[in-house]
Amino acid sequence: MSFLRSIASKFYPAGQPVSIVVQTPDATPAGEQLYLAGQGPQLGDWSATGLRLKQTGPGTWEAKLRVPADKPLEFKVTRGGWDRVESHADGSDTGNHRVDPAELNGTSVLHTVERWSDAC
Repeated sequence: MSFLRSIASKFYPAGQPVSIVVQTPDATPAGEQLYLAGQGPQLGDWSATGLRLKQTGPGTWEAKLRVPADKPLEFKVTRGGWDRVESHADGSDTGNHRVDPAELNGTSVLHTVERWSDAC
């Protein structure tokens, strides 16, 4: 692989373009920034501030990315730290969410955050 192709593949990964649309609970603090944290460079290699989501409306956030053609994409939603990560409604860990390229039906994936791990 040439140097230019290697650099291009890092910044413009191959795969299917998809929008991850995230719905957040009413208890989401105003003014917070949300991120997708996950495997691979486009999601920050599990950094809590991997890929910044853009707020598109009240309680709705979105990120556009490419799902690799050869493996599922795994992620979690954070508010910038692992102490402020999404959780189930009962406060338990959600585990990683998966977007499997073989199961994509369209170009959008809707994901709902039930609760934040630091919720009272």
